[in-house]
Amino acid sequence: MTSFVRNRGWRMALAACLASALAGCGARPAAPEKPASETFRVERRDLQETRREDGRLQASRIVSFFPEVGDAELKAVHVRDGDEVPAGHLLFTFDTEPALADLRTLEARTNVLARQVALAELRAEDARRAAEAALAEASQAAATAKDLAGRGLASQADREKAERAAARAELALRIAGPAGAGAAERPAEVEELEAQRLQAVSDLMRARRRLDESLGRAPFAGRILRINDAVREFSPDPGTLGFRFQPSRGPLLILADVREMRAVARFFEGDAALIRTGQEAVVRAEHVPGRDFRGRVASVGQLGFSHGQNSTVVVEMRVDNADGLLKHGLTAEVEIVVARKAGVPAIPLRCLHRANGRDAVWRVRGGARERVEVTTGISDETHVEIVSGLAEGDEIAAE
Repeated sequence: MTSFVRNRGWRMALAACLASALAGCGARPAAPEKPASETFRVERRDLQETRREDGRLQASRIVSFFPEVGDAELKAVHVRDGDEVPAGHLLFTFDTEPALADLRTLEARTNVLARQVALAELRAEDARRAAEAALAEASQAAATAKDLAGRGLASQADREKAERAAARAELALRIAGPAGAGAAERPAEVEELEAQRLQAVSDLMRARRRLDESLGRAPFAGRILRINDAVREFSPDPGTLGFRFQPSRGPLLILADVREMRAVARFFEGDAALIRTGQEAVVRAEHVPGRDFRGRVASVGQLGFSHGQNSTVVVEMRVDNADGLLKHGLTAEVEIVVARKAGVPAIPLRCLHRANGRDAVWRVRGGARERVEVTTGISDETHVEIVSGLAEGDEIAAE
């Protein structure tokens, strides 16, 4: 009897639990109330529309030195990485003796050839004058013989002989060349000597450039960005060197004017259509956190570059870098102000949606919402200008 009661009690408890569970499964919690939409007013604001892209920093001027000094030894490098130098500062020195020797030899040869050309021109001038005098004399004799032959005082043979002499004198004058003749009409001797002189002048100019490059000087004030690793590999003291530098290893050193930097970026064609020379620009770089560098758009490229189904245009900004914080060759974000308006009706961007292919908002009147199509203008990152469709003070709801 006791066992039966116990089993029956257990069955009743289990039935009660099952009934309770089934009742719980069938129950549905009450749906939470939908929060009311956040509302805003059309208010006047100052808006500034911008376009952003990632770009690369470049020095405004940069030069890489590849000295053409032949076999001359590099004697010294007078600067170190990061040095700021004024214009004309001596950067490096090669052995100048070979260049000086070539220079002296070529100067002497050029001077000799110049004198030879002058003497040849004088000889040609004397020959021309002699030919002129001979032609005048022969022409006079031919005229006299013709006159005498006409009066029967000279034979026809004498007349023809005088005329042939005049023709030979005229040919000799043509060979000598007319007065003030150009180089193309010079006698062969003068032309040959002049060609040698011009070649010597060309060689002399190269020798002077070689001497100039043996004593490398800064063409402008700037900063040394890099000295070739070969200099440090050869000697820890670049001020006392003595080896032949091979240009195949790259530039001996790189000098750049970093007081003003170029920020070059590619903008998609839709954005590039809004960008104009002179617009304000801001450059931000990760290697100078928290700093805005302000400048202007310097140029907008005229050539498009394919980028998938779109095209891009190269835009260059110029920014001041007087403190030298921006580094050549590193990346930066560029932001360009393409439009700015003061005190225009505006609403939050998140209140705007599309309806029937048009911009629209939910306007709230008397507690009811109605969809209103609007015409928008410029926008910043949070607000957009309302050109038409709403009035200042209208209440709108965010979806």
